[in-house]
Amino acid sequence: MSVCKIESESINEFKATYELDDMQVIETNNIICVFVKTNNCNLENNWKKINSILSELINEYLDSSFKKWNVYIIYVVTDLVSKELKYKIENNTFFARKIVEDNYSSELTDEEIKKIISEHIIFNDLQINLTQPAQEEYSSESEIYQK
Repeated sequence: MSVCKIESESINEFKATYELDDMQVIETNNIICVFVKTNNCNLENNWKKINSILSELINEYLDSSFKKWNVYIIYVVTDLVSKELKYKIENNTFFARKIVEDNYSSELTDEEIKKIISEHIIFNDLQINLTQPAQEEYSSESEIYQK
């Protein structure tokens, strides 16, 4: 999987305005992922504003209907996020799908970004067992079954 970082002055200004630890806009396989690294307090106070402004900020990169329906905002939070807040954010339907990854202590390197995308969006880290369960032949002495 290759990731292409989208950089612009408006993204850097946005990061400074909301005092985010890090923010990266990534395009991979026609999917736009916005990684927002912050703390729980900042997330709780600003996630709705961040979501709203991001919808305008990255609109220029959504050049196909496929991309418009495949935008993810991934909130990478350095401390613990309550289940209630996580539920509220992840089930919000405005603009993009949202994922909250809490208790995150690593830096947002390319490898970490690929790992998060694999775990939460592409699911290519799943181990699928291809064996089929054994099926027993069914038989019955019933007249109805016989017919």
